Amino acid sequence: PSNPVEVDAARELFKSFKPEGRCFLRYSGESPAARQALWESWLRGGDGVWLAPAQPLLASGAEPITPYGQGLAKDLRLLTGGLTAQREAYRTARSPIALYYSTRSLAVHWLLDSRESGSEWPRRGGAEAGARDTQLLALRAWLALLRDLGYEPFFVSRETLLRGEGRLEARVLILPKVLCLGGPEARAIENFAKEGGLVVADSQCGLFDGSGKTGRSIHKPLPTITTRDRFGLVLVVVDGKTFAIVDIC
Repeated sequence: PSNPVEVDAARELFKSFKPEGRCFLRYSGESPAARQALWESWLRGGDGVWLAPAQPLLASGAEPITPYGQGLAKDLRLLTGGLTAQREAYRTARSPIALYYSTRSLAVHWLLDSRESGSEWPRRGGAEAGARDTQLLALRAWLALLRDLGYEPFFVSRETLLRGEGRLEARVLILPKVLCLGGPEARAIENFAKEGGLVVADSQCGLFDGSGKTGRSIHKPLPTITTRDRFGLVLVVVDGKTFAIVDIC
């Protein structure tokens, strides 16, 4: 991806599930957005770039390097200089906020979202799916919001949640449009809340079971169930008034 928000989400997912892995950005330098993504990646601890030139780098005239190549060289010279050495002396502190990454919910969202494409859905490419996938958009939105507020969240998987590892690091668990929740997941989330953790579910939480199945027709209106009724949580006080977070379908 070239969009900085997409790059940020992809990198954080990778680092959350493979902390020892090295993360490289595909870089062409052909647009301001690409340069922004480059520096966003660098600021977030990116390990390097995979250079993918969009234009020729070498010229045949008096100048051995094209203006496009000179622009790339300027960006890369800054990255390989003392600036990166100074960055390596510091590490970003991770906030105790976890975003739940549900692969089953991603699959069901993809199925529901693909209905808009009609008979063209088999031809949906990765870029189109990434721009329209409901849960991916929710994940990116939550990540961008928390980053704007000064937090550094991380992602947890189903396996991590069931092992209880997320509770060791997180005090807040966010469920971004997690359509599918199985019994073991729901119990793990409920235990997390009972042990003092805060759970935030934005919408459509747990409308399908852990296998992506539901007893109701997807063509009928979905019910609205408060998160408190489902998990025994969450009340929020705003300007002295108490609200329960609900699923808005």
